[in-house]
Amino acid sequence: MIFWGGAVSVVAISLMARHELALPSPAAHDPAIQRAVNELSLSDVGSAATDWSVIHVLYAQCRCSQRIVEHLVGRERPPGVSERVLLVGNGAEFAAKLTSAGFSVVIATPAELKERYYVELAPLLVVSDPLGRVRYSGGYTREKQGPDIRDLAIIGELRSGGSPPELPTLGCAVSDELKKLINPLGLP
Repeated sequence: MIFWGGAVSVVAISLMARHELALPSPAAHDPAIQRAVNELSLSDVGSAATDWSVIHVLYAQCRCSQRIVEHLVGRERPPGVSERVLLVGNGAEFAAKLTSAGFSVVIATPAELKERYYVELAPLLVVSDPLGRVRYSGGYTREKQGPDIRDLAIIGELRSGGSPPELPTLGCAVSDELKKLINPLGLP
């Protein structure tokens, strides 16, 4: 009886951890995320030197990311801000929606996301100032799949000189290593 209680507890904790805990996002001052932003420079999509730059890291197989895609295509684009989506996985439908809404989309595999862009999770919002310095690297909402997607508020506060609180990255592990860390039992 004690064995079964312990086993059920371990499984329940593993399932809950995958859905409720914030994932480790790269810090805004991390040189690795700065290199990723530099690589995803928006100069080739018509951005001006005075534009703020936003990178939306989204994972096609993640429901949280899918909600962000729907939010992005349904909202106004902020003036003076260049946005690019780094879409991970097989998401041709999402790429088409985003492209038709005017977003520049870069497709990557989960391995490329980690090795080339130094990111292991999604969704992740990265905002850099006109000098290319990362000013925000974090989540979009206060709670998992929360209704209040805060990207525009974060961008607006940064542009007006403020420092928005970093929201937790509540979403999906993309790299195999992070998946194993948060789901050591390999549960579906």
